[in-house]
Amino acid sequence: MSMKKILVAIDDSKFSEEVMKFASKLAKADKAELFIVYIFEVPRSMALEAEIPEESAKGDKVLERALEVAEAYRLKAETDFIQSRSAGSGIVDEAKDVEAELIVIGMTAKDRVDGSILGNTVNYVLKNSPIPVAILKEPLE
Repeated sequence: MSMKKILVAIDDSKFSEEVMKFASKLAKADKAELFIVYIFEVPRSMALEAEIPEESAKGDKVLERALEVAEAYRLKAETDFIQSRSAGSGIVDEAKDVEAELIVIGMTAKDRVDGSILGNTVNYVLKNSPIPVAILKEPLE
């Protein structure tokens, strides 16, 4: 099955670079477009559109590093900084918007240690995504 559009969700963890490399290899093999998203979960106490300069700057930095990984694979990639109440719904909604055919997401060791087998975000994406989801699991130290 060949894909034309792959959405990869990243955060500011070190493991996100591995997730980017994995998604880039898939995109390269299928000559697919890469859509890289960074989701900021906006607290309920704030307006969804609230401007949060420090979070924007952090997101921009993370997306810049991700773009460098994609460029190292000679890929064309688009990036998006998304503000959402929940990272999971932000990822699923964005995948629908860009008509992605695959979502690539990482699951950090922290996600697995905090009580649930799958982190909340990964769990949500798996349950609600209308397209296949590839999960890259960070090895436990």
